Amino acid sequence: MLAATLLTSCGLNRDGAGQGNADPGQQAGSLSADGSENTAAYGSAEEMGFAKEESSAPWTPRKEQQLQCILEAKEEWLGDPAVSPKYFYAVTDLDQDGYLELLQACNVGTGLYTYFELFEVVRSSDGSLTLTKAGKTVREGSGNAEDPEISWPDLIVDETAVYDENGALHYIFEDTLRDGAAHYETALWSVTPFTGMLSMEVLGRSVTDYSSAEEYTVSFSRADGGAIEASMYRNLPGLIYQGAREGSAHFSWIDNMEFLAGDNSLILPALETSWEGFSLSFAENGQQAGNTVKADGAAEQSGALPLTLERYDSSFVRFNEAGNRQLVYLMAQGLRLGSEDAKRYPALSAALQQQSDDYSLAQELAEEAAVEALEAYEEDPRGFSPVTEVTSLYPHRADSVAVSFLTVVQSEHPWGSSESAYGVSFDSQTGKRLLLRDVVMELPGLAKAIKNAYESEWPDEVRTENWEEVIDHAAEYYGSALEWTLDPQGMTFYFAPGQISMESLGRISVLVPYEADEDLFTEKYQAVPAAYSIFPEIGESLFYDLDGDGTGDRILLEQDRNRYSKKGSLGVTSYGVKKTDSLVYNSAEPVLLHTEDGQTYLYVEYTQAEDDRRIHVFDLGSDPESGPVLLGGPSLGFATETDAQHIRVRVLPTDPDRLLLDAHLNLLSTFEARQYCSISDGLPVPEEETYEIHAANALILKETMNLETIDPATGDSKGLRRIAAGTSFAFERTDGGSYIDFKTDGGYVVRLAVNGQTRFNGGLDVYEYFDNVVFRD
Repeated sequence: MLAATLLTSCGLNRDGAGQGNADPGQQAGSLSADGSENTAAYGSAEEMGFAKEESSAPWTPRKEQQLQCILEAKEEWLGDPAVSPKYFYAVTDLDQDGYLELLQACNVGTGLYTYFELFEVVRSSDGSLTLTKAGKTVREGSGNAEDPEISWPDLIVDETAVYDENGALHYIFEDTLRDGAAHYETALWSVTPFTGMLSMEVLGRSVTDYSSAEEYTVSFSRADGGAIEASMYRNLPGLIYQGAREGSAHFSWIDNMEFLAGDNSLILPALETSWEGFSLSFAENGQQAGNTVKADGAAEQSGALPLTLERYDSSFVRFNEAGNRQLVYLMAQGLRLGSEDAKRYPALSAALQQQSDDYSLAQELAEEAAVEALEAYEEDPRGFSPVTEVTSLYPHRADSVAVSFLTVVQSEHPWGSSESAYGVSFDSQTGKRLLLRDVVMELPGLAKAIKNAYESEWPDEVRTENWEEVIDHAAEYYGSALEWTLDPQGMTFYFAPGQISMESLGRISVLVPYEADEDLFTEKYQAVPAAYSIFPEIGESLFYDLDGDGTGDRILLEQDRNRYSKKGSLGVTSYGVKKTDSLVYNSAEPVLLHTEDGQTYLYVEYTQAEDDRRIHVFDLGSDPESGPVLLGGPSLGFATETDAQHIRVRVLPTDPDRLLLDAHLNLLSTFEARQYCSISDGLPVPEEETYEIHAANALILKETMNLETIDPATGDSKGLRRIAAGTSFAFERTDGGSYIDFKTDGGYVVRLAVNGQTRFNGGLDVYEYFDNVVFRD
């Protein structure tokens, strides 16, 4: 519940300089040299640009510590037998802030009056844990919070509805009061936890009056007294919290705790059992069995789902007045959610958009940079070096629990070159930028885990003499000196050249698996989908546990290119064995795929002439002795398209069990068509026989013809229809060989049987009957 204090982060520069990253986007857009010194000497925290985290932003204590705190304060929360002979207790985390709460509740008297109190673990100014009672407030028309006769919502239920309204959680309860045998009044309550306070309001009421044992009347009203129908009363929370995610909360209540008051060894297990039984669940993709969140926000293994992630580029180029010399080139990648996931996760969508806007902020300064570059060029044309800055994003995780990616900024200036790297992570539910303390429970344990992982993943001879002190120092200052990403198997930490290893190795990474110390990491972020993807950087090591022994195995992709002939090779190394894949290509993009059945593959997309793409598939994990095994190379590419703003967008393959792949086809024209594919024995297998065509020129019919039309829903023929000359034919779908379906500007779907690249309907020449036919090499 205490406010978080944002920390600045430090970029990792290949030239050894450490850049402060309070605003990574500002850094990415900078056009001036930083001129800073190598920080390997490690002075004080203040000299290094770090500061110890303020006490107002403590680390969330472990659940064992919090349960012990609750136990030690039992005299405060054990119910008074003089008020009620029976109390119920439940351990919860209603506000999802990581600090446990204890609910105490009871029903009193024949009128069924409900009373409850909420106690929460908080951290005191001296760092100790205490248990405090939360206040209660009610909205207008819901009663008086100070009235001792008021009956509060009846919380003693096993399950209830909960609505997530942009992070505010509204729990729905009812409370029934009985006035004799003939009159019952039920209030529908919403309970919302805030810092140190529960806000409650009545949403509606129902009244039941009995005239006899068999006859009764029921009336319903809103909180303001206005009459409503029964159906509206039942749906009242959904109507009030329209747009909020609907889910359910599960409680595990303990009764008769007063009988255990004298034996702590019995109370503590009961508290632990109650805590384990508390959870929140929210539907994902319209299915209630979706994301299941435990009390500290942890998603069940089966509930975390891949998110659709799209990557796009923004760029700025400026030449001299003659147009024969490039002066400035700026390029920044951005990330955004797919349209459906953007609706489900609006806060995350907004956070990604803001982050991507920050990366492209440099373009606002680009004109000024271009003027400066032009002046430098005119002063010394022969000695001038263009200004370039490229910001690249490498997602390591994209699911309903977290999104995390590595940002790499490469700069070339007249005065030299540099490279910096830093991780960016967001909570998928809230869109909050994650700090290290959100994921790691304690820093001393983290330093030890990083050192253990470094020793197991990198050989002795590459380490610097003071590598252990460097890691301890970096962790001591609350992670300010650490750059990291959340990965499916653990956390990856990044170190600048020469920081803990030989400078010639460049930037290095260290994977700390969750299995190394599960209690070290917050449960929430350990939950990942059964199938997931990682986007590695060519030229840098990626550590990933291929054989399931709990230790990261080094995967290295090395590119050897001849820039003039465009011939080269990509070296793929796993288990210490390197395989070389030679191909003529313009660019290569890899993705590591972990399938639901536990297999690990590397898909490398090579782009060739005219955007013709081919994927080569490597099996990385099946045979440690042989290393990577090349399985095949289908003529497919990762889905890419141009959006309504004419921005080229790549749909990243974040879900290995449902890959969206493009085919470059030459049938009556050159076009891009796509299919959803699953993976079988490492290779993509289409879910359906047909391709959806998404990038093609529309053909124009030259002369009136009788052509077959079909029902687009079933594919059944609707017979011949006379189609007039001048009609536009937009490519719709194809099976890749025997037919193409077109949608005409008249609204009909026309099917043409294809015979090779340029013939249709039994041998007719496409050039003879259509204009706008375009073939590319």
